[in-house]
This record gives sequence, structure tokens and C-alpha cells, in this order.
Amino acid sequence: MSRARIAILSTGGTITSTRDAGGAAAPRLSASQLVETIPGLQSIAEFDCTTVRTVASKEMTLDDAVLLARAIDERAGSGFDGVVVLQGTDTLEEMAFAVDLLITADIPVAFTAAMRHPDMPSADGAANLSAAVLVAASSGAVGMGVTVVLDDTIQAARYVRKAHTSSLSAFQSPSLGVLGWILEGEVHIKLRPTSRPVPFPVTSTATFPPVAVVSASLDDDLGYVDHLEALGYQGLVVQGLGGGHLPAAVADRICALAQHVPVVISSRTGAGQVLRKTYGTVGGDIDLAARGLISAGHLDGPKARILLRMLLAYDGNAHRFNEVLAGL
Repeated sequence: MSRARIAILSTGGTITSTRDAGGAAAPRLSASQLVETIPGLQSIAEFDCTTVRTVASKEMTLDDAVLLARAIDERAGSGFDGVVVLQGTDTLEEMAFAVDLLITADIPVAFTAAMRHPDMPSADGAANLSAAVLVAASSGAVGMGVTVVLDDTIQAARYVRKAHTSSLSAFQSPSLGVLGWILEGEVHIKLRPTSRPVPFPVTSTATFPPVAVVSASLDDDLGYVDHLEALGYQGLVVQGLGGGHLPAAVADRICALAQHVPVVISSRTGAGQVLRKTYGTVGGDIDLAARGLISAGHLDGPKARILLRMLLAYDGNAHRFNEVLAGL
């Protein structure tokens, strides 16, 4: 049986980090160096390794997502069976989701990373990379969109989030659960997304407008949002209380802003779907919808921001937010 052809695109992160003489870790290893250090990996697949960037993921941007999406589509068109993307965990959930909105390829695309760099005891990078390669080489993962593979779990980019600062099982999908897992060198997929987002056009000329994310909290009037327009922000995502609610005074302020720029309401809980027809108080979900706020649905604040920025960049407005959301 022939080996799968897998492209590995590395952007850096903890998985590629080593310590310097002073003990500080930073991204230094190339994709090829990582592959060479993992016993048995070459028996699974034939690799084409590309180091796209070598940075901590906190430095990445949506321009990097466009670059990755184009690279993935190019490799799909060149006959590769799957793609593995290596990056840091800080923004992995956002980058994986952004790429999922951009690619046209149906081949498996697995993002992976590490919580412990290679110089640490019980480093997890090698195991995560091996698992991601198995997913990328699996015919069962075709058409699933972008997945995130860590700690032997397979999770959907649109649902996954980093839920712990340092745990090996930091990545969770509280609203859905895992799609599957890797056990004894085999990929087990138990859930499949029922739809794929219609991809945005991948163009290097897109300019992604600034969109702010703010979070509601007890006894905070969010007065600073009055200045967002003057600062050049072209949209806002509000992480509301509970099911997507705001105190009455805050609701008035936010809804006034929504007359000028698109405002999306999500939940600060990080799980579940924003309510839309339950509470009729001022600042409740019925009131906010009636006054023009856009529901984030099941997307958390950071992912809703990604979607809003892409709509503003490619469409020039947020009119299709609910349409795109329905495909997620």
C-alpha cells in the first residue's frame, strides 16, 4: 500500500521551540527537523515540509490565515492527500477557524500544536504531530473541514477553544464535544459536521478592518465603546452575560453604536448558543435582536470577530453573517 502524501506547514509555536542558554524557550525548529525526530513517522506518509513562519502565535494575523489557506489549496491541487499545520496554541482556535472559512479544498486539514516544548519532560509535540498526520492521511477525514488535533482528540475548528493555560488537554469543545480520537495508531471519527462554510475568496489584497471585542461584566457601563468609531473600529463583538444579555444602560449604549457599525452579540460563557426569543426585558435577547444586534449563534466572541472581519473585508458589510453562520 502506498504512503499518503502529506504537506506540513509550520508557523512556529511551542511545538517548534527550544531553550536558549538562559532557559527561555522560543520557536526555532523547522518542520523538517520535527519530522526527523519522530520514530516511525516516515512509514505513515511521504512528507513535504514547509516552514511558513517561525513565530509565537500571538504574532499571527489574518494575513497569515490567507497565506495558509492559499498554500493548502495549492497543495490540494497538486495531489497531496492531506495537510498538517503546526502553530502555537495562543491563537490556534482563531487561526484554524479563519482557515476553515477560506479554503476550498476537501482534503483533511489538521492543525496541531504543543503545550510543552521539546526540551521539557513529557513533551507532547511529537505525539500531537503523529496524531495529526494520521488524521491528515485518513480518508475518513475528507470533507470534514479544518480540524484541531491534540491530546489524541479530533475537534472541529468552529467549536474548539483553548480552555486551560497549561494542561495537555487544554483544547475543548464544550458545545459539541470531540469529533473523534486516535487510538492504537488508528483514527476513529464518530461525529461529522453536517455542512461546510462557503469559502470566502482567498486574495492577498484583502484588508481586514479593525473589529473590537468587549465583555460585559457586573457594574461596568462599557463607556469606552463610545470612542470606538473615532478610533477607527468598523465593527464590535460584545460578549454578553449568560445567554447574550446586557444591562439596560449598556444595551442603550451598544444599540446606539449599532446604528453606525455592525455589532454582534455573543456569550461570555464560551459554550452554548446565544438566545434570541426568550427574555423581553431591556437588554434581553428579544430586545437586542429587535434593536439590530446580530446574534453570534454558537460562535464565541473571538470566532465571531473573525467572521465579522472577513465579511467586512470581502463583502463590505455584515449582511451575510447569519447566512454564513447557518453553514457552520
